[in-house]
Amino acid sequence: MILNNFKKLSLVIQIIVLCLLTLFISETISIIFEYFYGEEVFDRNIKELPFLLVFFKSVIIAPLFETFVNQFAIIELSRKLFHGKKYMNLFSITISALIFGGLHFFNIAYILGMTCLGFWWASIYVFYKDHKNIFFPFLIVFLNHLINNLVAVITQYNFQNI
Repeated sequence: MILNNFKKLSLVIQIIVLCLLTLFISETISIIFEYFYGEEVFDRNIKELPFLLVFFKSVIIAPLFETFVNQFAIIELSRKLFHGKKYMNLFSITISALIFGGLHFFNIAYILGMTCLGFWWASIYVFYKDHKNIFFPFLIVFLNHLINNLVAVITQYNFQNI
């Protein structure tokens, strides 16, 4: 019921709500893992690199590549493998999330945190899977991922000067 009503909202509102939820989820993951593993658990020392390089790689290239591989390719392939199975979407989302997390092998906390975020983005992809345009779910997840990474990069560089 709630999800059907959500899809009736304008696309702009849907994207804003999803981005805000993503930022909330991302920050919650950070707080939880920083509590257990220390404040440096997600620090990848990107501040030492040129801003434009980090911006291009983290905000443009990573969301584009990761959305293509981890959501589009993996979910589409796994949906074909599990076609007709009762838990097809759950299997597809789980496989996508595990691979997404596993590809972020900075440390174990980072892998776990990224697996949670990967589960969220795979869920968004599957949620929009019934759209007429095959690239629509990809675009929604890509924009969501891009905005999340943009906020992360800006905050990391912003706090460097404080």
